Amino acid sequence: MRDITCHKCGSEYYLTVHRFSGKSSGSVRCLVCRTGLVAWSNSTTAYSAKLKVRRTDHLKPNAGS
Repeated sequence: MRDITCHKCGSEYYLTVHRFSGKSSGSVRCLVCRTGLVAWSNSTTAYSAKLKVRRTDHLKPNAGS
């Protein structure tokens, strides 16, 4: 398990790596802003993420001003 941060909203996740004998494709998206966190294609490695810290400052009016 390792930590990963959404580059758009800053929410933090625990990222878990899963190994399988068969190949798969997929992706994990941020639960706050829906930005892609990680993706895989035709791989025996897949991922899951658990939200650790929710950041919502980007949703407030005048965010970044």
